[in-house]
Amino acid sequence: MSSGRTRSRPSTPAAGWGPKSATPSSSGGARSRRQAHQEALEWIARVGLHPPRDIFERYPHELSGGMRQRISLALGLCGGQPILVADEPTSALDMVRQRACVTLIDRLCREDSTTLIFVSHDLALVASLCDHLVVLQHGSILDAGPTATVLADPRMGDLVERTRRRRGEWNTP
Repeated sequence: MSSGRTRSRPSTPAAGWGPKSATPSSSGGARSRRQAHQEALEWIARVGLHPPRDIFERYPHELSGGMRQRISLALGLCGGQPILVADEPTSALDMVRQRACVTLIDRLCREDSTTLIFVSHDLALVASLCDHLVVLQHGSILDAGPTATVLADPRMGDLVERTRRRRGEWNTP
């Protein structure tokens, strides 16, 4: 007896950006499946997943959470957009993996001259990463400017110190 429902097979991690469809390039043209596949493999390697061809062929449930996170980062950067918004990208990670993730995001954005908007509740983490800082409290801007200037404000000292105690020490500028 059939319920009339069909089960769909899960898509590969690269289903939306791999060779399954030609996708628009940053220049506005269409890429061939071969070009899209090659770009997918390059981005998988750039985010540190090896061997890229093996990773490309895996289904999402066959990848660890960290691997899926790296695939998500690659997806966010592969289109050549000038801005990447990373909203709490490290919130579920331990300190070692958090540092590795932040280092990877920072390196890739610098290599591609991509502006990074990094959203986090962890001021100590943000202080180690960002050139400019906007601090919001209850939806209002509390302070904004170059990171060192904002963090020198006595009002910020307590906020940064609380996050350092909670999460561990980060290198601040």
